[in-house]
Amino acid sequence: MATFLLVPGLWMGGWAWDAVSAGLSARGHRATAVTLPGLGETDADAAGIGLADHVDALTGLLRAQEQDVVLVAHSY
Repeated sequence: MATFLLVPGLWMGGWAWDAVSAGLSARGHRATAVTLPGLGETDADAAGIGLADHVDALTGLLRAQEQDVVLVAHSY
């Protein structure tokens, strides 16, 4: 069993990975789809959020994992 961290492209949310996440989960893997800061529907003012914020968010998520992670990312 592997752990997958699924990162969508810019202007997309974690929803873009729904089908992939479901397929991985059905095969016994752990799949976490990420919505980057400033790209969620509830992010009211994203004007000040940029690449560094996205890198920080992903770094934090990767460091929080208790096992190795397969990082899968779409275009940015």
